[in-house]
Amino acid sequence: MAIDSFLRRQIVGLSEAALHAADVIGILPTPLDQVARVAGVAEVINIGDLPDELVAARPKGLRRILGAYLYRAETAFVDLSQPLGRQRFIFGHETGHKIIPWHAQAFHLDDENRIFLDANEELEEEANLAASLLMFQGGRFHARALDYKTSLHAPISLAEQYGASLHASIRFYVEHHPEPVASSSPAACPAPTELCRSGSASNQAHSPSGSARSAPTCRSAAFRSARTRRSRSGLWRWPPSAAATWPVRR
Repeated sequence: MAIDSFLRRQIVGLSEAALHAADVIGILPTPLDQVARVAGVAEVINIGDLPDELVAARPKGLRRILGAYLYRAETAFVDLSQPLGRQRFIFGHETGHKIIPWHAQAFHLDDENRIFLDANEELEEEANLAASLLMFQGGRFHARALDYKTSLHAPISLAEQYGASLHASIRFYVEHHPEPVASSSPAACPAPTELCRSGSASNQAHSPSGSARSAPTCRSAAFRSARTRRSRSGLWRWPPSAAATWPVRR
């Protein structure tokens, strides 16, 4: 389900305001804990400590819970057993629920389908958009990516700097690139080992260490120029930035 253009502009504005309020513009990876704290999130707790009453309220058919937001306690729950890039996206997703004011009337438990695949529920898709905007700092990601040739090499090379998974980086790159581009399946990006000739790329990209590495060479068949996507004019023009870390509370 595509987000209404009016709501999209509102979420872009809310996410940008949250980044500015937290004074994290240009800091990479985005210190999501600082963004969340300024937005009013009081605590971030491992999903294993989710209150029994919330576990019992899980709708039938909901898969393993990866994240949740409890408004009455202003607490985000994150599955800290996930790789770092996925942890950060889950945290960004829950923070997205907090910064989007019309989400406060809903109850949020999030599984893999809602966070990492195509969200069927409008509020979940909106939270995913906010998570991406917070992690990639809007168009600042593309300001860097445009220094590279248009290919999967760009998001794969930048993923670690932004503390993001390859999946999230590739998807954001394709969906919001200022030029019309498309992947073979942007809605369900293949595993990194399917995209890159370097079989170790997946593990390297999720390593929290800042060790230098050369970017893997990507198969041109997985990425092609197409007239299927247009730029979101005016939304993706900001300057590039520097470096920091994201502490996780356990």
